[in-house]
Amino acid sequence: MVRCPIGWADGRIGRFLQGLCSSVPSVIVALIANELFDKEGKLDCMAKHGMATGLAPIAGPILGGFLHVQFGWAAGFWFVAGFALLTILLFARYVPETLHSPRPLRLGTAAGDYLRLLTVQSYVRVLLPLSLVFGAYFAVVTTAPVIVI
Repeated sequence: MVRCPIGWADGRIGRFLQGLCSSVPSVIVALIANELFDKEGKLDCMAKHGMATGLAPIAGPILGGFLHVQFGWAAGFWFVAGFALLTILLFARYVPETLHSPRPLRLGTAAGDYLRLLTVQSYVRVLLPLSLVFGAYFAVVTTAPVIVI
């Protein structure tokens, strides 16, 4: 068994943070498409996002395998962190602010809003099957490399 050079907890924390933050891009893309584009622009933006989402499970294991072989197991995490930092910098530079009266983020208020949203039956009827489909999708994406290898 190979020991994690930065410690057991650090590897798990990195995976947790990566998983936690991986839900952000889809929400951001939908928000940007909705606020910055007309109907055709939204369609184009979401189509490109869908294409990238479809290609990621194909290209990811290939790139991740190359990085692992060439630079070690942690290289994939560093690549994703660098790519995320580059994305944040590009967004800060090129995506305009659309919120005209910024408000401070209050986690308690946001959590309460999410809990209230879960009481709306029409939302939950759409959310539940979609969540199950995405859960199955990510289960396949995460287990496929293990099965193939």
